[in-house]
Amino acid sequence: RLMRQFLTDPDAQVRTEAVLAAVEGERDDFLPLIRNLALGASYAQQEICALAFGALKDHLSIDRLKCMTESKEPCIRLAACHSLFQLGERDYLAAIETDARAGSLFAIAALGKIPEGKETLAQLLTHG
Repeated sequence: RLMRQFLTDPDAQVRTEAVLAAVEGERDDFLPLIRNLALGASYAQQEICALAFGALKDHLSIDRLKCMTESKEPCIRLAACHSLFQLGERDYLAAIETDARAGSLFAIAALGKIPEGKETLAQLLTHG
């Protein structure tokens, strides 16, 4: 009940932290609220929601994530690509690798969590 209050708090920072707590606690029962939060105006909130969809294995959010990959905000786009990859959409690895080669620290960190991205990471280390 308290978590639900945090997810609907007027303060965006509280909502963002609540989403993180839901992910850490593997609380997929809060996904309906998180899906609503993903529509918010805050880039940080959209990013954390995109990451939550992958971490909580929310296949119902695949279409929303695909829309988020078109975001002009790089962190939202990368979070969406990473989550789509986690949800089995393997084609999105290429977008993460491209951003990593362009120097995106978020993309490089994401590759470190993806076994299939290790080769690109190794290339970056030897050629970077």
